[in-house]
Amino acid sequence: MTLPSTPSFRLDGRRALVAGASSGIGAACAVALGEAGAEVTLAARSADKLNALAAEMAAAGMSVKTLCVDVSDVEATEAAVAANGPLTCWSTPQAPHDTAPQPKQATQILTLYQTSISKVLTF
Repeated sequence: MTLPSTPSFRLDGRRALVAGASSGIGAACAVALGEAGAEVTLAARSADKLNALAAEMAAAGMSVKTLCVDVSDVEATEAAVAANGPLTCWSTPQAPHDTAPQPKQATQILTLYQTSISKVLTF
């Protein structure tokens, strides 16, 4: 059996926002986007974890910024995203259930991301 290979793609000149980037799937998404050439904005609540990941990514030659924000605070998130746009793509890994936004907040956040991003990339 021959495993399929993932097609290579480049995101040079693109700006990506990754919510939940301080660990786990979010961090992995951020690194993948950075390796593909995107300028990555890491967003999460933990400034220490964001700064540590940003330092590692920068040391590996990736373009990276941090954005310490709690996405359950829709107004603060809206202001932070607006101040750091325009963006090209975004990734929002699932939050833990105890900190996940309520359905109304989640809808507001999704709408915010969709209206703040110039072109959503699909992989």
